[in-house]
Amino acid sequence: MNTSTLKVFAQRLRAHLQQSGISLQHGQALDLVAALAGLRNWPEVNAFPARVAAVSCDNDACQRLAVRISGRCGKSFSVEELRQALETPLPDKPCKSL
Repeated sequence: MNTSTLKVFAQRLRAHLQQSGISLQHGQALDLVAALAGLRNWPEVNAFPARVAAVSCDNDACQRLAVRISGRCGKSFSVEELRQALETPLPDKPCKSL
């Protein structure tokens, strides 16, 4: 995995949480997805690229994310639900006409 993938996961997670009534800023979502790599926040993601590279979106990583979300947002999600939210692409944004 790399930081670009984690940024996409943060966007997807933010959209998923929004559907559940949890509103986050993008930076807060980045801090949450740092849990996938077992890190505390986004600055640690940038500080430990080798650790990020070694991680995959498996059950253990999604469990860490579920625990982080539960602790910070007070809402529980299943590992499978989070994995699906992270792996499902966001719909394309409509183009704005000039």
